[in-house]
Amino acid sequence: MKPWRTWILLPLFGLISFGLVRSLIDPGMGKPQAFQFPAQVPLSGWQAISKQAIADPAHLSPNILSSQRYQYRKTGANPLTLTAEARYVLPRKVSVETKEFLNLFLLDQKKVYQALPFKLVEQEFQPGNFYSLFTHQGRAYLSACIDPSGKSTTNLSQFRRNRLVYDLRWDKVLRWPFSSSGLLDQRCVWSQLSMPLKEAKSEPTYALLKTAWADWFKWWQANFPNR
Repeated sequence: MKPWRTWILLPLFGLISFGLVRSLIDPGMGKPQAFQFPAQVPLSGWQAISKQAIADPAHLSPNILSSQRYQYRKTGANPLTLTAEARYVLPRKVSVETKEFLNLFLLDQKKVYQALPFKLVEQEFQPGNFYSLFTHQGRAYLSACIDPSGKSTTNLSQFRRNRLVYDLRWDKVLRWPFSSSGLLDQRCVWSQLSMPLKEAKSEPTYALLKTAWADWFKWWQANFPNR
């Protein structure tokens, strides 16, 4: 190995070793705190009418750092209502796989791999950003995980790819041993927007959800929880 490479790699290995040792002896390193959700998340064309904490099943609540449900209304000849749910979670405790998440939090199933009683449609709405659409019991849903890099994912493969691309940058690796965060930022804001079906066909309601999602997603990109 050339001498100049040795002088570069030795300090780097030292920093990484220091960070690994610190992560073992410091139980608070990399552990995020509960997030205080805002009074409202503005959505263009919608009036915020209420917010409340989500009452998840007791056996799931310990795995959620914070949660909030927002209600919106659109007035006019045909008044509409929209519900937006956000759960601040750690994927190593709560899966970022949409099917597993819906089994746990929407259907209250204990078997996360159980087949869903509806069809999921995954769509890429921007390059590298995805959400899932589905209908259930007279409602249309849009669901996705918003990660710390400001990307939207629907499965573990997408989430892990973002961690490798956005978390393993040289500048972050060099800061990591002296920071209070983990090397891979495993946090996620699981978001789910839903509305009663506007018509027998789901497309008109999906269109409204997608438009609302554009504002919701942009807001969380700019306001993702600090640690």
